[in-house]
Amino acid sequence: MERLTQRFNETVSMAYLYDDRIHVLDSIETFHEIRMSNRIGRVLPPHCSAMGKAITAFQDRALAEQIVEVYGLARRTDFTITDRARLFDEFAQIRSTGIACDRQESILAGLLQRRPPPQRGSVVAAISLSTPIVRMTPEREEETRKAVLETAIRASAL
Repeated sequence: MERLTQRFNETVSMAYLYDDRIHVLDSIETFHEIRMSNRIGRVLPPHCSAMGKAITAFQDRALAEQIVEVYGLARRTDFTITDRARLFDEFAQIRSTGIACDRQESILAGLLQRRPPPQRGSVVAAISLSTPIVRMTPEREEETRKAVLETAIRASAL
C-alpha cells in the first residue's frame, strides 16, 4: 500500500469482508488538496464502491445476495447502479476481467480501481487506488491498473 501511495501520490485503501459487511481495514491518504479519502472501519457499499464490488463479485451467489441485501441498493449519484440484475451482470464482468471500478458511482468526481487477487474462489480482501477524475488520463488509468494488480498479487501471496 505504501508503495502504491508513494508511486502515484493518491489514496490507497484496503478492505476486508467480515461476515456480510465490507469494512475499510486501512487507508493511506495523499497530500493533494483535492483527494479521495477513506475512513478505517467504514462499511463499504457492495454496489457502488470498487472494493465492495470486487469482494462481493467473488462470493458465492447466496452470500453476494446477502451482502447486497444487508447494505441495500441506495442511489448515491446519478451513476449508481440500483438495478439488482445489472449489478450482478457487472459482478460477472468483474470475475471475467479481474477489474472493479467505481466511476463516480459513490462519490462524484472520483475514480477508484480495484483488482481482486488472480485466484478463483472467495475473495475476502481488496486494495484500491482512489484518484479524483480530474487527474486520471487513459494512460495513467492503465498504469494504475497494472500497479494495483501487482500489489494484489503480492498481498495475496503473504
